[in-house]
Amino acid sequence: MKRDLIVLTAVALLVRTAVALLINEAPWTDSAYYFVSGRQIATGHGLTVPFLWSFLETRGQIPANPMLPIPSHAHWMPLTAFLAAAGMELLGPTWRAAQVPMVLLS
Repeated sequence: MKRDLIVLTAVALLVRTAVALLINEAPWTDSAYYFVSGRQIATGHGLTVPFLWSFLETRGQIPANPMLPIPSHAHWMPLTAFLAAAGMELLGPTWRAAQVPMVLLS
């Protein structure tokens, strides 16, 4: 039984890795946001983003001092960005490095 679980986990990891290798960039808005915010963390810019993603980030209004970057994660939770940043800390601020923790956790 224990051996079966190990084999199943290894096969699932191989399949998930193969599928992740097919994706060369963030394919939708959530993953793009987490990638960029994770890269900001990994490169020492903290919880900021260099763009106005949506007005949810600024409480539905143009900021009084409209400058970039702006604080991040007013709408989305930051754990995924921290996980992506961990991969980027180890392997560099790239999309592939951000994928590593996600593949391992999946």
